[in-house]
Amino acid sequence: MPRITLSDRVIGARIREARQRKGIHQSELGASVGVHGTTVGQWERGEIALAEGRIFPVAEALGIEPARLFPLDVVEVTADERDLLEAYRRIGLNSTGKASIHRIMAAIETGREAASC
Repeated sequence: MPRITLSDRVIGARIREARQRKGIHQSELGASVGVHGTTVGQWERGEIALAEGRIFPVAEALGIEPARLFPLDVVEVTADERDLLEAYRRIGLNSTGKASIHRIMAAIETGREAASC
């Protein structure tokens, strides 16, 4: 039996999170990628590893980038932080718009620092 790694468990947890955010059942995800819903449950619990050939179909069915499944982040982010990042990317700002967002964030950070003094 193949050894299950921490990465497999993290990938499973990310599949579950993305599936729940999308509002679909394990059986629905399974049907869209050609596996039984119990297999999806096993992925999510980290009982079996997601086969390499299923990474892209699963990500596509969940409406996420495949990289979101992998435990590559150095810093763990909350769902709210992820939503903000996705919104930032979706609106496709030009350099002026991005600079404006960065100025707003800097002003908020400065305000917090001043308030804590």
